[in-house]
Amino acid sequence: MKPFISKFIIIVLVLSGAFVQAQQFKTFTTANGLPSDNVNGVAVDNNNLKWFGTQDGVARYNDTSWITYTTANGLIDNYINCIAVDKNNQVWVGTDVGVSMFDGTQWTSFTTANGLIDNMVNYIAGDTDGSVWFATGSGTSKFDGTTWKSYTTADGLANNMVSYIAVDQAGAKWLGTYIGGLSKFDGITFKTFTTADSLPDNNIISIAMGTSGSKWVGTYYGVAMLDNQDQWVA
Repeated sequence: MKPFISKFIIIVLVLSGAFVQAQQFKTFTTANGLPSDNVNGVAVDNNNLKWFGTQDGVARYNDTSWITYTTANGLIDNYINCIAVDKNNQVWVGTDVGVSMFDGTQWTSFTTANGLIDNMVNYIAGDTDGSVWFATGSGTSKFDGTTWKSYTTADGLANNMVSYIAVDQAGAKWLGTYIGGLSKFDGITFKTFTTADSLPDNNIISIAMGTSGSKWVGTYYGVAMLDNQDQWVA
């Protein structure tokens, strides 16, 4: 029996190795159609179109051909910090001078003159109700398609230097900040989590939502997880 088991294990390992070797990355660069090889953000819309925010404009890929959008097409700036797709399938890009939104036909731009709290946008997240949230160095702004609403430390935000935003299954917003830790906004009040609450570091780099309601928080000094009751899991 043991020789049979050993042979079976060897066959499985060989087949597994062959499968791993068969998985290959397909690389795209400016030679294929990207406007720049420096890509700061990637998003996929509801039509399975791929969008790339680069340091020299926005690229759209439909699995066959590329289209590039720049200031000549209506972008507010060619250096893209972040990119996202909202519930209405509109593409948003954040730059150092404001944000631009593509509705499928044209680009529309917004700045502090329209209600954005700061023109330098670090991250963009679409909400479950169709509104869009913007992380900036002066707080966070929400745009519902008509009006703007901004939040800062005066409203309970942990720190005005917002680095990341994620929306959980219940619609609560999770805002990572530099220095200040993590804030949860339920639409009415903010609750803040810091190193005093078992967060490994108060500088938040990224946030992801688990399927069970968990929240994964990336920091400069490790990753922390909150369960579906917002309790830290060691």
